[in-house]
Amino acid sequence: MHFRAITRIVGLLVILFSGTMIIPGLVALIYRDGAGRAFTQTFFVALAIGSMLWWPNRKE
Repeated sequence: MHFRAITRIVGLLVILFSGTMIIPGLVALIYRDGAGRAFTQTFFVALAIGSMLWWPNRKE
Protein backbone atom coordinates (compact mmCIF):
# COMPACT_ATOMS: atom_id res chain seq x y z
CA MET A 1 0.00 0.00 0.00
CA HIS A 2 0.98 3.63 -0.40
CA PHE A 3 1.17 4.66 3.23
CA ARG A 4 2.89 7.97 2.50
CA ALA A 5 0.18 9.02 0.04
CA ILE A 6 -2.54 7.93 2.46
CA THR A 7 -0.89 9.83 5.32
CA ARG A 8 -0.60 12.94 3.15
CA ILE A 9 -4.27 12.82 2.16
CA VAL A 10 -5.45 12.17 5.72
CA GLY A 11 -3.31 15.08 6.90
CA LEU A 12 -4.92 17.39 4.34
CA LEU A 13 -8.38 16.22 5.37
CA VAL A 14 -7.62 16.93 9.03
CA ILE A 15 -6.31 20.40 8.08
CA LEU A 16 -9.53 21.05 6.13
CA PHE A 17 -11.55 19.82 9.12
CA SER A 18 -9.70 22.27 11.35
CA GLY A 19 -10.77 25.05 8.98
CA THR A 20 -14.41 24.18 9.62
CA MET A 21 -13.93 25.19 13.27
CA ILE A 22 -13.26 28.84 12.43
CA ILE A 23 -16.82 30.01 11.67
CA PRO A 24 -18.53 28.33 14.65
CA GLY A 25 -15.70 29.57 16.85
CA LEU A 26 -16.22 33.14 15.69
CA VAL A 27 -19.98 32.86 16.22
CA ALA A 28 -19.40 31.50 19.72
CA LEU A 29 -17.04 34.38 20.49
CA ILE A 30 -19.49 36.97 19.14
CA TYR A 31 -22.40 35.60 21.18
CA ARG A 32 -20.16 34.85 24.18
CA ASP A 33 -21.75 31.48 24.82
CA GLY A 34 -18.59 29.97 26.33
CA ALA A 35 -17.83 27.51 23.53
CA GLY A 36 -15.38 29.78 21.72
CA ARG A 37 -12.43 28.44 23.65
CA ALA A 38 -13.32 24.83 22.78
CA PHE A 39 -13.59 25.65 19.08
CA THR A 40 -10.29 27.54 19.17
CA GLN A 41 -8.48 24.70 20.92
CA THR A 42 -9.95 22.14 18.54
CA PHE A 43 -8.88 24.26 15.57
CA PHE A 44 -5.26 24.45 16.73
CA VAL A 45 -5.03 20.78 17.77
CA ALA A 46 -6.50 19.54 14.48
CA LEU A 47 -4.30 21.95 12.52
CA ALA A 48 -1.19 20.73 14.35
CA ILE A 49 -2.02 17.04 13.88
CA GLY A 50 -2.92 17.52 10.22
CA SER A 51 0.27 19.47 9.62
CA MET A 52 2.36 16.77 11.30
CA LEU A 53 0.80 14.18 9.00
CA TRP A 54 1.02 16.25 5.83
CA TRP A 55 4.34 18.10 6.15
CA PRO A 56 6.77 15.13 5.99
CA ASN A 57 4.89 13.65 3.01
CA ARG A 58 4.10 16.80 1.03
CA LYS A 59 6.53 16.22 -1.86
CA GLU A 60 5.45 12.76 -2.91
